[in-house]
Amino acid sequence: MRQRVFISYTMRDNQLTLEILARLKKMLQKFEVDTFVDLIDNTISREHQKDLYKWLISADYLYLIETTETYHSPWVKKELDIANKFNIPIIKIPFSDVKHFIAHPIDIPRIKDTYGHTVAFN
Repeated sequence: MRQRVFISYTMRDNQLTLEILARLKKMLQKFEVDTFVDLIDNTISREHQKDLYKWLISADYLYLIETTETYHSPWVKKELDIANKFNIPIIKIPFSDVKHFIAHPIDIPRIKDTYGHTVAFN
């Protein structure tokens, strides 16, 4: 089963860029991880926030990208509150780790578990 990951972040400190978010999303897709990145996946509409929260409460994990301003963002705080309310595990990822992951793509051959399910691929 594919994992669903909601990515929480702020761009207010100018560390994280749309390009980095797009590259992260693309790399996670290689591992069959469905991701939601607000700036990429959500259209501007009256239902914008509703769609965002609907996706969040159905996520398996919330990945929190930690930059200098992450914990000062009211949007991040709200997303964390919702994740906690719905018992969604929060995985904290320092921005330096995101940059490293993008700069050094993982090349893992197709691996199967004992039941024949793919657990990783390149």
